[in-house]
Amino acid sequence: MNAAQREAVRLTPEEARVVERLRDYRGNLKSYAGQCLRIVSKDSTLVPLVLNPPQMLVHAKVEAQRQEKGMVRVIVLKGRKQGVSTYIGARFYAQTRLWRYRNAKVMAHVQDSTDALFAMVRTFYDNDPLRLRADTSNAKRFAFSNGSSYTVATAGGSGEAGRGDTPTLAHLSEVAFYKNAEKNFAGFANSVPLAPGTEVFVESTANGIGNEFHRRWMRAEAGLSDGEGSVGVAYAPIFIPWFLSQEYRMPVEPGFSLRGEAEGDGLPSEREIAEMFGLDMPQMAWRRFMAHEQLGSVEVFMREYPCSPSEAFRSTGTDLFIAPLLVMRARSHQDILPQGPRILGVDPAGQGGDRFCMALRQGNVLLWYRSRVGVDPGEAIHWVAAVAGDEKADRVCIDNGGGWGASLLSGIRTHYPQLADRCYPVDFGGRSQFKAARPHMPGPKNRRAEMYMRLRDWFGMDEGVSIPDDDELQSDLGAITAVMGGQSTDTVIASKAEIRRVLRRSCDVSDAVALTFAFPDRVVETAETQTSSAWITPPDAFRPVGDYGGSAGWDSGGGWMV
Repeated sequence: MNAAQREAVRLTPEEARVVERLRDYRGNLKSYAGQCLRIVSKDSTLVPLVLNPPQMLVHAKVEAQRQEKGMVRVIVLKGRKQGVSTYIGARFYAQTRLWRYRNAKVMAHVQDSTDALFAMVRTFYDNDPLRLRADTSNAKRFAFSNGSSYTVATAGGSGEAGRGDTPTLAHLSEVAFYKNAEKNFAGFANSVPLAPGTEVFVESTANGIGNEFHRRWMRAEAGLSDGEGSVGVAYAPIFIPWFLSQEYRMPVEPGFSLRGEAEGDGLPSEREIAEMFGLDMPQMAWRRFMAHEQLGSVEVFMREYPCSPSEAFRSTGTDLFIAPLLVMRARSHQDILPQGPRILGVDPAGQGGDRFCMALRQGNVLLWYRSRVGVDPGEAIHWVAAVAGDEKADRVCIDNGGGWGASLLSGIRTHYPQLADRCYPVDFGGRSQFKAARPHMPGPKNRRAEMYMRLRDWFGMDEGVSIPDDDELQSDLGAITAVMGGQSTDTVIASKAEIRRVLRRSCDVSDAVALTFAFPDRVVETAETQTSSAWITPPDAFRPVGDYGGSAGWDSGGGWMV
């Protein structure tokens, strides 16, 4: 502000400098926090709020979304005491302090947490050198002289705590521990209008699977909008691993070494954990101390201080069909060369809320997966044909259930007859190839179970396999469970409907990957091996090879059936 401008509004040079500072603070939360906000540190001293690495991670992702969408909708999965609530509190306080008519509301899971969050905001206010007059100040609310306010509440069992308000800034804290979480979420988060400048933060440590927080996290990872169908806004998922917190380390005692044995059934060893996540010895010493001395078990540590989302949501009461450890190992194997036929799995979807997914696998390498929401049926025909041609797919396995697959196949055969003999319909609920050959022996009850059993065997191959290093894929695979059903104890994979009921979305990505195992690799002819004018010779699907679970020649799809 120059001298003429100061004179026009009758500001002294000192007042003009304050105005400039406030203007700068609007675009620089990090600067405002460090210069104006104070917090009580873990050693009970009053210190400036300097954003730590987890807070900087959240800030970067939130600002990127705000720049792109004009509003903020994020869901944060975190470990304990990493500063997420402090960051959100500082962000909301800054907005109510620096802008007019911003109404922030925070909902915690229990009263003690509500009190702690408000005490943090009071510390901000009491030590803010540029604080506004608080026209109203009590144990639950600040009402500032600029028309903005900051309110806290506790999520009650009735789910009515946030209903009736219209906040512009909403913070739902520790949602996985809410009473009546679904109703509280609907009444509070959905009261924030879909308008520029509004923000909703949903954050929590994990508390098992199947609850409201877990379901919403799964939808966010899939890029699906909030609520059923395609109406609404997609929340951006932000995961914060424990090792991002620099204080989570301790001195290494003489003789300390990493253990090579597995820490439990289906769990990695300490050596594998350190290798997969690049952890140093002080971090591993802290991890062992916390897991065994403070928390009592590795399983509890994984939930409270996860390395990955799959660790956070690992449930000791749920028998996952594909061990998360095998998936993590496959994510870390990025040096395996693809060999064998190129098989494209296609899980179609209409224009509703499910994703249209494709996955391409070649031998021991899952090369990629792609997903889109709301694909027009006509567009889908040309998309699949283009991908099959560009990727030189030797076989295209299409889920034929629900009508979408049949329409897709018909369209490809009509518009791209040269691709027709490479495309095969697969009925997830149809009789398995194994049961067709050996109806009285225990085995996969239907094609869905059959493909997932082949996929599980593939992950367990001694020579190793490789998949994209991707949390969404691991999340999908981690939702697959199996039961034994029928008089012959056949294996049945949880249906799409059951998974949707629990997670509010389908595991479309893992289904597309499973479709690449509809037929064993050795029966798929490639462009290099075909000997006839036809690209593919249909296999004899009902001729059994070897014993159940055995091996007959090289076959990344499992050798126990053709």
